Amino acid sequence: MRTAQASRDRTKLEASVDLLEAVPPERVLAELHSGAGGLSSREAARRLLVVGPNELESRTRRTWPSDLAAQFTHPLALLLMAAAILAFAGGIIVLGWAIVAVIVLNAGLAFAQEQQAVRAVEALRHADLRCSSLTLAPELRGLRCFTWSP
Repeated sequence: MRTAQASRDRTKLEASVDLLEAVPPERVLAELHSGAGGLSSREAARRLLVVGPNELESRTRRTWPSDLAAQFTHPLALLLMAAAILAFAGGIIVLGWAIVAVIVLNAGLAFAQEQQAVRAVEALRHADLRCSSLTLAPELRGLRCFTWSP
C-alpha cells in the first residue's frame, strides 16, 4: 500500500514539474512582478510594507511539563484512554495495560519530536544567513538571500 501511494505521489510530482517547465520564465517573473535580477528595491520595500517581514513567528514560551501534558490531551490519546478504561472495566487487564503503554510511548515520542522541532526553528531564527548558493539539480541553480532580524 505504501508503494502504491509513493508511486502516486511521484507521478503527481513529475506532472507538477512538467507543468512548471512548460511555463516560460518571463511569464513567471511577470506574474511575480519581478525580473531576472530579482526584486527592485522599491518593490521589495512595497512588499515589506504590505506583507511584512519574512520571519518565523515566535512561539509562546511554554514549559516542558505543560508540553508533555499536552501530549495526553489530544483526541487520539483521549480515545485510547477511554479504550483502556473499558478494557480494565471489562476485566481484560493485559489489554488495558498494553493500551496505557501505547499512550505513554506515543506521548513520549511526540514530545521528543516536538522539542526537536522547536530547537530547529530556534536555530533557524538565530542563524546568521546572508546569501547561499543553492543547487537543487545540475540544471537548477539559484541564489537565496536572507536578512534576519533577531
